[in-house]
Amino acid sequence: MSGYCQTEDTYYFHHESRGFKAMNKMGVLPKYRGIIVHDFWKSYLKYKCEHALCNVHIQRELDNIFKKHKQEWAKEMSDLLYEIKEHADCARKQDTKIDEEPIPKAHLI
Repeated sequence: MSGYCQTEDTYYFHHESRGFKAMNKMGVLPKYRGIIVHDFWKSYLKYKCEHALCNVHIQRELDNIFKKHKQEWAKEMSDLLYEIKEHADCARKQDTKIDEEPIPKAHLI
């Protein structure tokens, strides 16, 4: 089962495989030229559009790196992503844009 959604619409498609063949058969991504947000699945990267990786998947990867390998940088990056999300949520509630100033400059290096 694959699914693609926009703000108001969701499209589900069933195919025996999950890979590139199924995505092409679904017919959405071969023609799409916007930004797709997805996990790290290689099949998505074959499409000629802009790509953004899902922050939930990034968080899972960072959490696993920290838990399994005790890499402090992964914890710091995870904390930063949560901090940015809080700023974004607050801005949405206030119907404003995020200013770069609330994010410490050291995090932008």
